[in-house]
Amino acid sequence: MTPTVTVVVPTRNRSARLAAAVASIEKQTFDDIEIVVVDDGSEDDTPDVLEKIAAADARVRVIRLATPAGAPVARNRGLEEGRGKFVAFLDDDDRWLPTKLERQVAHLRSHPDTVLVGCHHRIVTDGGGPGLDFRGPTDFAPEDLLWSNLLGTLSNAVVAPDRMDQLVRFDPAFPAYQDWDFYLECNRLGPVAIVPEVLCEYVVHDEPDRLTNQLPKRLAGHELLLRRHGAAMSASCLAYHRARMRVLAATSRGAKIRLAPALLRDTPLVAIRALLTESVNGRIGRLRGDPARPMRHLQRLAASTRRGSHAASRRQR
Repeated sequence: MTPTVTVVVPTRNRSARLAAAVASIEKQTFDDIEIVVVDDGSEDDTPDVLEKIAAADARVRVIRLATPAGAPVARNRGLEEGRGKFVAFLDDDDRWLPTKLERQVAHLRSHPDTVLVGCHHRIVTDGGGPGLDFRGPTDFAPEDLLWSNLLGTLSNAVVAPDRMDQLVRFDPAFPAYQDWDFYLECNRLGPVAIVPEVLCEYVVHDEPDRLTNQLPKRLAGHELLLRRHGAAMSASCLAYHRARMRVLAATSRGAKIRLAPALLRDTPLVAIRALLTESVNGRIGRLRGDPARPMRHLQRLAASTRRGSHAASRRQR
């Protein structure tokens, strides 16, 4: 029988975390599913773990790639193999809360034009603890998604493949921001939405050098994102991204000090406002335990900038 939802789980060398991720799928209140785990050439005991999981749950299918190809390729393979009316994604180190699929499938069924739906998520650490709820904006225009990845991690997302162009896939060329690029491609085809509930746990690992090591990938991914989607961005949005990349690249205190007057001299005021909005609200959000605060305020600024541009255009006509 054809399942309603295919859940795609790419994995590589994370057998201990993978078991918890799959268990969170198996505990869903919506159980008309198949679970397609794509093993991206693991070299640890992941194949043995998956064999046991599949033997215990007939809904689990395992696809093994002979050599590592990367998470985007693994997700694409899962998309191609999936038989469900909808496709959900779960990274092998994240977890779902029990009603996630139930709530998102209900939304897709009641909004048949929607291409993709996300949700809020909870940020938790390897060491446990209560975590922090990330509640980003839920009411946004398609243009706002060009300013920031308002949908968050791919573990939040459920898509409707029959409303997707067959060419919309995860691009292995992106060293980072494959999720954001995928969301933008889906957004070209129809509405994307967010169920305003915390339905997913995003796990942050205790790796002190992670941000430093990932910075070159983030900058390269950001540059590729601008090359691909920059033509759809407003001048204000594009200026903000260029300025933000300069800020991220200035990693030392001296570089940041030298960058400040240059930004003030050659960056449009709206981009400066956007950077300050993120910085100030990021500090407030950390104090209040509200990590999504800078994203919500950035989206509001993007919306006000868009309305101002539309009003100016009408006056000119």
